[in-house]
Amino acid sequence: MSTVYPAVSGTVLVRDRGSGDKETQPFTLEATSDLKIKITINARANLRYVALWWYLYGVGEDIFYKRGSVDEEQGTFEFYAAAIPPGNWYIRIVSANCNWELTVEKVT
Repeated sequence: MSTVYPAVSGTVLVRDRGSGDKETQPFTLEATSDLKIKITINARANLRYVALWWYLYGVGEDIFYKRGSVDEEQGTFEFYAAAIPPGNWYIRIVSANCNWELTVEKVT
């Protein structure tokens, strides 16, 4: 791992927002860590048409490591990804009919 991507602040590794599909800035884990992935979703259409999927990828990898989703709901949702190995990572969001905000925090 040659490139190190700095945390946003303290334990917060990355913050992002959007209204469609997007990849976050990469973040670096120096050691095996647990992550809290917090996503706030605000619907822009009838809830039955609202969906969001997130995928955790290693930088340069084609296969996701962890994933989660929210369908037909809005609000704030927390996901936990345990024992993520050291390396550079990013989150890919795929969403429909919503605005979203994302925070990834290191919890161990």
